[in-house]
Amino acid sequence: MESVPVGSDVPAIRGRRRSVDDHGEVKPRSAHRRTRVLAALVGVVVVTLYAVVALLQILVWNPEAAVPGLTAAEVWREVGTASQGPPNVSVVAVIAAVPCSRSFSAGSWR
Repeated sequence: MESVPVGSDVPAIRGRRRSVDDHGEVKPRSAHRRTRVLAALVGVVVVTLYAVVALLQILVWNPEAAVPGLTAAEVWREVGTASQGPPNVSVVAVIAAVPCSRSFSAGSWR
């Protein structure tokens, strides 16, 4: 059996380090990796849902609240005729950038 650093409560078993959970049971590293991956995936889903709600707020709910009785499409048509134009692709790109960047960097976590 390999030596374990003094003061460590993590025993070394067959050359691999294992950790002890709250109930005193030894868990392999793969269990911790699954937990981290699941937490990362849940985080990406939550951030993506938040971004979808933000887009709905900007593009649908806020225009409809600003001009009661008109749909969002009608409001944006009126905005377009006033030469102010609806939000362009940059609005969607900025809001979508955060969830996309987080999902790509999630694979690099250790």
